[in-house]
Amino acid sequence: MNDYETNALGFSEHHQRHVRTTFQYIDKLLSEAEHTMADAGSPSPFRKHSDDTTPIQRKVTHNYILRIREAMRRVMEEFNIPAPEPHSGAVWAAAINLMYCSISLNELTPERMRAYGTLSTRLPTGWTVSVPSWMDWWQSCEVS
Repeated sequence: MNDYETNALGFSEHHQRHVRTTFQYIDKLLSEAEHTMADAGSPSPFRKHSDDTTPIQRKVTHNYILRIREAMRRVMEEFNIPAPEPHSGAVWAAAINLMYCSISLNELTPERMRAYGTLSTRLPTGWTVSVPSWMDWWQSCEVS
């Protein structure tokens, strides 16, 4: 289909791309909204939001998001707009994030911290954090 050709419903490739891109953006915002509500109750010391939602509010929001996503899926099917393929596997993406965590934690070793100035010779016990190798984690996730 060239710039001037349209499908049976009057959508060119450009229209389809615009709808798909807009729906992807909406889906990203929905994911962030749901993640924000779920993350507010996490034990992280770096939470950005207070946990002021109830389980019922989270469930209602989740169900609402499901309905919006289902409506977007129906529109895409009706207008013959193909969904994009996933970019990567979830295990790979999680492993990469854990690898970045390991690299960041390595930057907190006393040897590297000395680059910021003299360190006390008496560091608190256990002040550094270590995580298992991301490769060990990755391999433990593989299905036999």
